[in-house]
Amino acid sequence: MLIQLQGVQKRYLPGRDAAVNALLDIDLTVQPGERMAVLGPSGCGKTTLLSILGLLSRPTCGSVRIDGTEVSVFSSDRLARTRRERIGFVFQSYNLLPREPAWRNVMFPLVFAGTQRRERRRRALAALEEVGLGSRANHTPAQLSGGEKQRVAIARALIHRPELLLADEPTGNLDSKTGRDILGLFTRIAEQTKSSVVLVTHDSSVAAWARRRVEMRDGRLCGNNAP
Repeated sequence: MLIQLQGVQKRYLPGRDAAVNALLDIDLTVQPGERMAVLGPSGCGKTTLLSILGLLSRPTCGSVRIDGTEVSVFSSDRLARTRRERIGFVFQSYNLLPREPAWRNVMFPLVFAGTQRRERRRRALAALEEVGLGSRANHTPAQLSGGEKQRVAIARALIHRPELLLADEPTGNLDSKTGRDILGLFTRIAEQTKSSVVLVTHDSSVAAWARRRVEMRDGRLCGNNAP
């Protein structure tokens, strides 16, 4: 899955205040199988960039292409289907359902895909095994550590074998050792599945994990070290 951004801008109009330029003239290509980190301070536009890459938000202007096709021509249904089938998301705050066991949290995306109930459970359990949590499948988030909750979130993102995995500050709530373990898991995922992985972070030691690092300041790319 090749994603190309060209001249992308994103502006917000908060109430009657002046427009806020979250992204300015972004040119970026994510190659198939690439391992990329977007590095920058809080408020620089990293999360907005991730939402554009993940088709969660449309740019105010500029071009977003997937495999050469302009995304602006996609219907709402096609956008939703592309997100569901080709893109996985991992969030800093995990976004887990607090009263549901790990396996139910993982299988949730398959509900929207119309997967049979028995198959949903089978694939959820397999995904948890893949991230080393097979024995914790019936534990709720309250019974899991921060690192375990992030692994559940990663398993959920992997449940439909996405071509692109997007992670927003995935180690931000974790201690350094657990954070390294999570980055190691991302490395294994990228190598085994050939998925592209793009994570955003404010931590240069986390960004060092990537083969390619892109730096952001004030909504602009200011560094782009292609491999």
